Amino acid sequence: MDNDMLNAGDSAHVALKPQQYHLLVENQDLLNRDYGGQNGIFADGTVFKAWGMELHPTTGLPTGDFSTDTQYINGVHGENYAFDATNTVALCWIDRACGSATADMISVETEYMARYQADFILGKTTMGHAVLWPGGTAQIRTAAP
Repeated sequence: MDNDMLNAGDSAHVALKPQQYHLLVENQDLLNRDYGGQNGIFADGTVFKAWGMELHPTTGLPTGDFSTDTQYINGVHGENYAFDATNTVALCWIDRACGSATADMISVETEYMARYQADFILGKTTMGHAVLWPGGTAQIRTAAP
């Protein structure tokens, strides 16, 4: 991430694999009240922030090689989001890096269908997600691909 582009209101986040998160939990300095206030509980194995970034342990990080996948190479507007995640241990981002928008709230329609002797319920919404600022993200790896 480019630190020169951060605004005062931006909050940084890090999604870590559980192994890396637990290595941070073992670091007593991150839990010490002299360094960060109420930043976590050693007995519970939790740390909330490190180096000004909120920590999010997850098992949902990608682990494959997506560098040749045409779905990622040819984005909606011709962007190239291809990447190799075989050695990825964490993803970092700020709030402005991506966004979601909802055009319509959830609407529900119901109709009784005599043929099935049941109610047919349909829920629908309109929303979208997009990358707003790719420079606001970073991939942390153990080795180059």
